[in-house]
Amino acid sequence: MKTQDRMITPAILTVALLTIMAGAVVAPAIASIARAFPLASGSSIKLVLTLPALMVIPFAFFTNRLTRTWGKKKTLLLGLVLYLVSGVGGGLAGSIEFLLICRAFLGISVGIIMPLANALVSDFYQADKAARMMGWVSASSQVGGICGQLLSGVLAAVSWRYSFGSYGVALAAIILVHFYLPEPERRSAPNEKRRQKFPLPVVFYALVMLVTMMVFYVVPVNISLFIENQGMGSPATSGAASAWLNLTAFLLGLSFHRLHKLFGCYSMPAGAGVIALGMFVLGQSTHLAAIFCGLTLVGAGLGFISPLVFQLTRLSAGPARLVSAMALVTSLLYLGQFLSPLVLDSLAGAWFADSPATPFKMATWFGLGLTGLAFLHSIYLKIFSPSAEQ
Repeated sequence: MKTQDRMITPAILTVALLTIMAGAVVAPAIASIARAFPLASGSSIKLVLTLPALMVIPFAFFTNRLTRTWGKKKTLLLGLVLYLVSGVGGGLAGSIEFLLICRAFLGISVGIIMPLANALVSDFYQADKAARMMGWVSASSQVGGICGQLLSGVLAAVSWRYSFGSYGVALAAIILVHFYLPEPERRSAPNEKRRQKFPLPVVFYALVMLVTMMVFYVVPVNISLFIENQGMGSPATSGAASAWLNLTAFLLGLSFHRLHKLFGCYSMPAGAGVIALGMFVLGQSTHLAAIFCGLTLVGAGLGFISPLVFQLTRLSAGPARLVSAMALVTSLLYLGQFLSPLVLDSLAGAWFADSPATPFKMATWFGLGLTGLAFLHSIYLKIFSPSAEQ
């Protein structure tokens, strides 16, 4: 096997490493950033965390057009260079406005990178190898979130500006992609060239990702307040809980291929059901051990259902619509993160008595609804499309 062929997998996984860490890296430094810009409003400081996700949503759809003109490799390199410059550039900010501009361009770069990281799996891997690689891509993104936060926390202890140096890992991805990732062969189906609409299964899987992230993101948004308000730990405990959540998602991503073979067409309701069960455990928790038990279930469910959605999208989209289909799923993923506190917290306040556990109770019902919908989808596949079970 040629050296270039052996390096394709590390190149794709290094690109995937950058996706989740894009927003997570600055979280440990956010208090220091607020102190550095005392005249900035609280909403402006929060935008440092949320603006990249908002920018991903519209710009992910431009990726397909760019790949038609430049090809996937050049488009990916453009996204990586933009990621490196805007990510590290945030540490040079002399004003909150300049910092937010850097964060906006970082979100644009993720909108380019993330659909391509998933689409490239179909270009270089087939059948079982593609399913296994999709799990590795998901696991790699979780590793990026864990390691990025840890590295950023260490650097932020010295200066908040140094925490942005964590984005320098994009340089390794640029080198690997430039030297070892060949330009994929352009494949298209003649009857798909003029198609304007996404295949119905792709739309369904994108909506599944939207609801999944709305449910899942209840945990990152509320777990710190829940632990501290219940007197079950300190901010360090909350940090450990977040790291544990990402770790379980990472481990399930590594096992995705085997679990998908085990559950077959019932994989989606299995993943959604585990998330719902984890939310139920969190909503009833009165001890730290129960919280970590619930986090284990939620992280495991996400680590299974996330690569599953991208895998099913890959199989359903067809070559001509693959990048745009991945962009749709990516956009709804980030839209789910954005809508989670707006929708679930509002409904929880209306339907449940106010308590720190209320968001988890609301998320349980949403998770059960997703599980039921996924189960009906599995029955449909079992009856009308048996070949889709694997």
